[in-house]
Amino acid sequence: MILKKGKGWIGSLLVTFMMTIPLLPKEEIYVTVYNRNIALVKEVREVEVKKGLSEIALYDVASRLDPTSVRVAFTRDVKPLEQNFLYDLVNDERILQKYLGKEIELLLENDNIIKGKLLSFDANSIVLQTKEGNIRIVAKKFVVDYRFPALPEGLIVKPTLQWLVESSFSGRTGIEVSYLTHGLGWHAEYNLVIPRKEKRKMRFASWVSIENNSGKSYRKAKLKVVAGDISLAPRKEKARGEQIVTFAAEVRPEAGFRERGLFEYHLYELGRPVDIKDREIKQISLFDEVEIRGEKVFRFMNNLNYQGGKPLSVLYRIANTKENGLGIPLPEGVVRVFKEDIDESMQFVGSDRIEHTSNGDTLEIVVGRAFDVRGVRTILERRQERGKSETYTVKLEVRNRKKKPIEVEILEIVYPHGYVKNSTHKYVRKSSNTVLFPLQMPANKTEVIKYTYIRYF
Repeated sequence: MILKKGKGWIGSLLVTFMMTIPLLPKEEIYVTVYNRNIALVKEVREVEVKKGLSEIALYDVASRLDPTSVRVAFTRDVKPLEQNFLYDLVNDERILQKYLGKEIELLLENDNIIKGKLLSFDANSIVLQTKEGNIRIVAKKFVVDYRFPALPEGLIVKPTLQWLVESSFSGRTGIEVSYLTHGLGWHAEYNLVIPRKEKRKMRFASWVSIENNSGKSYRKAKLKVVAGDISLAPRKEKARGEQIVTFAAEVRPEAGFRERGLFEYHLYELGRPVDIKDREIKQISLFDEVEIRGEKVFRFMNNLNYQGGKPLSVLYRIANTKENGLGIPLPEGVVRVFKEDIDESMQFVGSDRIEHTSNGDTLEIVVGRAFDVRGVRTILERRQERGKSETYTVKLEVRNRKKKPIEVEILEIVYPHGYVKNSTHKYVRKSSNTVLFPLQMPANKTEVIKYTYIRYF
């Protein structure tokens, strides 16, 4: 390129010079966490390479990463030839193993020093051979200091990815590394608050709990979580001991999660960077508390052959719609239900696990069993007719001892090939094997239903 001197030629020369300098990426880290205790980590960093063959390393990666899942790319003309995952970390046992057959020193409680060749060790004792050829067995409880000439070769302080690369230049380049790691998962938690006067709206809020046991901390990570049942190939993994976790809560995030579709799943992206420390459970608000309405139902569910009595289940049915204050895909998780007491304090009344619930679907949250509402089921008659059919005559009795009316649904699980006959109450055939008897029961009343079901073989 020929540049003529004149107005603006220095600026043109500067622009041309800048275009020849490779732009190195800003160091960043991205973490996408899945329900299956696995995460995808992508790190963007800068590294120094030499022209020709050289080794480069990426320190402080997750100790539980899957080395077969690693992908690496460079912003300049660098070609990776070999890749190693170094995870032989420094600890007392590994150092002793590396020094078997070599000279070490032991400082004892009485300030004596014993020198010798390390022959063996276990949880209780050390066996040395001195220069004179004597064998010394030293109880570990008397050793206050172990002294080694140097850090054994091959031991590292942090898990490391290492590459042998071939480069056309010497200098700095951007590197983008992504890998899957185990030990990093998430789950949703929900709080449902029922007001003291139950006709008022309930309050509903959600948290995302990130649990990190991957062996690495992620600072200022761009976080995404994916809701859905991804398929994972079977993996053999050595049993690990219990890990201590700390708890960190972020009550009011600057920017919450944004939801969008991803393949056949739903992805939630946090609108701000976040720190995820190793061996930590971090909670981040999925959505702010909203006011919703729900329907309280008492359920009496039995199969066709059941006889006996039991308290009815209490559940809340909530429409996941915009009109009801929701209208977003709700990830699988635990819903904890609280009730306002007379003094406005909160009392825990039960919990349930919900499945992934799409926009427009209905949540059913089973809270527990009623104290004052009980059902009794009796088979009055059961007979077979020449191996072609079977007839059940059933009595269903529901007793409401509460001082207010309630809504009850009786679900009878029946055989698909059959029909209801001579029912005393209205019913709905919900499916081929489910019959629903809906009841609106007054306070302190008992309701009795009788029906016959004919099943064909």
